[in-house]
Amino acid sequence: MLPPLELTEAECITFQALAEHHPYPDFRRRALGMLALAKGHDFPWVAEILGVSLATPYNWLRAWNKQGLMGLLNGHQGGVPAKLTKELVDTAEHIAR
Repeated sequence: MLPPLELTEAECITFQALAEHHPYPDFRRRALGMLALAKGHDFPWVAEILGVSLATPYNWLRAWNKQGLMGLLNGHQGGVPAKLTKELVDTAEHIAR
């Protein structure tokens, strides 16, 4: 079982700013989830309200406990996956030259 989330005032302000201003919706959702968990809402409620799987809020809290804010901002996970690998792009660039 994960320990309850306790945020400092500065962390709450940071999450509020992320929730309002981050360019990617998935990061805004993570920030809202963390704020809801800090207010004592349970995992199923947070998952339902934010439209994510039940495991997702657990993963957010686990990432926060392990790496802090950087655990939550660990790359943009949304969007369509790249169709070309870096190697294919490099090869195409080499051929084009």
